[in-house]
Amino acid sequence: MNWFLRLKLGQKLILSFVVCALLTAIVGIYSLSRVLDLGGMLDDTYKNNIISIQSLSNMALRQMQHSRGLTRLPSLKKAEDIKLTEDRMKEQVKLLNEWMEKYRSTPQSEQEKQLNRQLDAALIPYFESVDKVLQLVTEGKQEEASAYSMNVTRKNSDEVEK
Repeated sequence: MNWFLRLKLGQKLILSFVVCALLTAIVGIYSLSRVLDLGGMLDDTYKNNIISIQSLSNMALRQMQHSRGLTRLPSLKKAEDIKLTEDRMKEQVKLLNEWMEKYRSTPQSEQEKQLNRQLDAALIPYFESVDKVLQLVTEGKQEEASAYSMNVTRKNSDEVEK
């Protein structure tokens, strides 16, 4: 420490300034690296969580809107109303599949993959029962369609919603 005391005042000031500047630079570089890490974590959270949650939410919405059209079908008498509702339901299925594809493109845990397989398995009987309701309505068998919808299709819809 003796060497510092032997320095002239100007040299001490310059040395103190250089040391402070170096410390400031080190703190700044460390802070910048932490901010970049935080940015990466936020990006990861968005890609792996927010997109997944948004996709699942939209899938549920599309399935709900599809079910709403299905519930309405047995009460319809006019062929054009039935066709319009059927077209709306098909559009909801198309959108459901798009959101499902977007969801499945995100990284998933093994549990999520298992739940996807369960969903795929539940969708088959659901859409089969929807086709049956549509067939009955088209044939003018509204009472049968209503009963089938309330029993079989509702149970299948509940499995999809799970």
